Amino acid sequence: EGSWMGDGTKFIGIKHLLPNHYLDLSEKRTIRYWPTHSISKLDLENASRVSAEILKNTMLSAINRFQMSMAITSGWDSRCLLAASRNVRDKVFYYIQRFGNMTDTHPDIRVPRKLAQKAGFPFHVIDCSEYQNKDFIAVLEKNVFILHNPVKIALHWNFFQNFQGRVNASGNISDLCRTAYGIEPVEDAKDLLWFMKLTDSAYARDAVMSWFLETKNLCDTLGYNQRDLFFWEQDLGNWGSMFAAEVDIAIDEFYPFGTRRLVETILAVDEKLRPYENSQVHRRMIELLWPELLSQPINPIGRRERLNRFLRKTGTAFLSQLGLLSPLRKLRSRV
Repeated sequence: EGSWMGDGTKFIGIKHLLPNHYLDLSEKRTIRYWPTHSISKLDLENASRVSAEILKNTMLSAINRFQMSMAITSGWDSRCLLAASRNVRDKVFYYIQRFGNMTDTHPDIRVPRKLAQKAGFPFHVIDCSEYQNKDFIAVLEKNVFILHNPVKIALHWNFFQNFQGRVNASGNISDLCRTAYGIEPVEDAKDLLWFMKLTDSAYARDAVMSWFLETKNLCDTLGYNQRDLFFWEQDLGNWGSMFAAEVDIAIDEFYPFGTRRLVETILAVDEKLRPYENSQVHRRMIELLWPELLSQPINPIGRRERLNRFLRKTGTAFLSQLGLLSPLRKLRSRV
């Protein structure tokens, strides 16, 4: 899924606002408003309890206002939201959209079905067949400046046809609370662009260079992980907002993880305890809110992929200990 970099757009003279900034109309410039204070570290248990309470009350508040729907997959994000909705599960429409080559054995269908049977909540598999609605596509393309994944147009069409009147709870922002891009020290902007496969892009390097220099000093001073901030402002600020804009034409969405106090609370936990694939904060929140939901694996993978991930993780850790990880990434970016 493609993404933009920086605060630019494809329109000459038009920029967009990155997260954690506001637009000062009198000064005609953007100003950063977060972070401004040093991070206050929290232990796993306290942070998990506070976060679980915030998430639960956020879902309760939404249920009191809207007719809610929620996609359930095999991943962390939806498992946390499902746990947070335990006390109002009879008022939520839980579902998954089947598209492309998905079959009943796909983890995003198989795992939620087993969870629904064990925990006792209704779960619906919705078939999103191919369609040829030129009018819908024309309006969609007119309202967003770039489609980040045309394959998912079928999902937008299904929302438009069958979800009117509902507000959809999405877990997208949850990724921010896990170390999506690792915890190794950042020495160069290419260390970050490497994850986006954009180290060879002159535009991408120029677009993020001033951001990199500003946030490098900011994170070193205040104790934040620059990789987390890059994911928040550059990845979610571009890819995340693009996806939200596409969906917006078909359905209203609500982001329970999009609460600054919740994000700050989880980011205050030792980054080693919230790795992307096995965040201890997310796991503890589920244990506190609805422990039965951990009876099924999170993002189950096959043996081959499990071996590949193990080798990548082991190799990365070994190179990092030797101090060779960053030099090798820089060498790779020049090849």
